[in-house]
Amino acid sequence: MAPGIRFLGALDLSSPRRHFGGLSSLRWESGWLHALSDEDGAWYALRPRERGGRLVGIDQARTTNLLDSDGAPLVGKRKSDAEAMEFVHSCKARSCSPSAVLVALERDHRVLRYELSGGLPAGRPARLGGMDSWLARQPDNEGVEAMASDESGTLLISEGLRTPGGEAAALLVSPPLGTSTEQTRRAQDIAVPAPGSMRPSDLVALGGGRFILLRRSWSEAAGFAVAVEELTLRETTAKVHEIIRLAPPFISENFEGVALRKAGDRAFLYFIADDNFEPSQRTLLLKFELPT
Repeated sequence: MAPGIRFLGALDLSSPRRHFGGLSSLRWESGWLHALSDEDGAWYALRPRERGGRLVGIDQARTTNLLDSDGAPLVGKRKSDAEAMEFVHSCKARSCSPSAVLVALERDHRVLRYELSGGLPAGRPARLGGMDSWLARQPDNEGVEAMASDESGTLLISEGLRTPGGEAAALLVSPPLGTSTEQTRRAQDIAVPAPGSMRPSDLVALGGGRFILLRRSWSEAAGFAVAVEELTLRETTAKVHEIIRLAPPFISENFEGVALRKAGDRAFLYFIADDNFEPSQRTLLLKFELPT
């Protein structure tokens, strides 16, 4: 773990709701953690309870189910395999409330834009264009796994698509996706280092071309391992360096979501695990503080 990073608690989440789990992306917005399941369009909003800065419980939970662009429920793995989300802010400073949220899905590769009602996605989404040729190249179950926006645009990273040099294939779309349907978008291919067997699983923007990238791997011998990296864009390439490693004997699980929360001059990261609806796995929620 990089110097100055503090571990601030962990929760093992459960719910009386049937089929709770499969949480594959995470965002902090207006006092709530929003988690998106990769099955049947399930969306959860969680208000964490914290004591002395440490994560100790969940005070409130809200839930909804997403619709597809034809107005039908997102059901079946082919249609509902959501892997990434990002809130859309109309102001550059991101201090205003979001106007919409983006959801990236694989298998049927697409990015949907939902309007918000009461802080939750609602109604029929718009299917965003300008990326069709790049999305069509995605492997069936290894499409856009990570997506985040800053002032330069929206960065989308593929889990399985590779550049000719073996890096993870990414796309930077400018202006940021979802902010306007009137502007002509520019799409630039980006190469992201892809060390070993680590695969991208989520992404959140720090601003100024800097992001936090979450990656994970699994092997029968070693189980799950997760790397948390700071990613910096450099023209058509990205540079990364690791800041947190989650692996045995520390907490080890299939972490697929990361959220950033800023409070004054302090910054916190939350991570959530996808239990794959397997009884042997857990839906864990972790909290860390980044150094100032």
